Amino acid sequence: MNVSKFLLLKIFKIIVVLSFFALFVSFYNNIKGVIFLYRGMVFVESLNSGNQDLKTIALAVDNLKTASELMPHNPLPLRYLAQIYQKTGRLDEAVLMLERAYMIKPESLLLQQELAFAYRANGYPNKELESKMEYPPQIVIEAGDENITLGHYEEAFLLYDFVVDHWPEYREKVAFCRMVGVVD
Repeated sequence: MNVSKFLLLKIFKIIVVLSFFALFVSFYNNIKGVIFLYRGMVFVESLNSGNQDLKTIALAVDNLKTASELMPHNPLPLRYLAQIYQKTGRLDEAVLMLERAYMIKPESLLLQQELAFAYRANGYPNKELESKMEYPPQIVIEAGDENITLGHYEEAFLLYDFVVDHWPEYREKVAFCRMVGVVD
């Protein structure tokens, strides 16, 4: 009887140690993923400012692919990959990345609209997403405001940027929303 208790205790300790190890590996991969995501975002910003250097594009894609592998439940690396593919004319790959991101976070208004615009640009009919694309800019701004209230600043700012990109006449309203969000 003492031997079985001893074995059970040893097995329990091994399970606890393995659980902590798995948790550490997951945390470590998440940190690495964030680093690769940040690097990829820096390269995307460089592309947005006009730098179309092939080396910059390759570095951005490599960093974002690595971030996507390390953080499979985060749609941001896929969204930025889609942006790169759109800028370089690889529209089918952009749609594929946005579809994968949308599968991760289907409730994201931003991803819904970006995917609908990508479908439209590629000539893919998709009635469900096309109807979501018809949201007026005020609805998208309100979704950004709601994200500010919840403390999801990154998502809010992405929504605000989306409004400015697609409806430039809302630039001042969005600038005010961003200022209020930063102050709160």
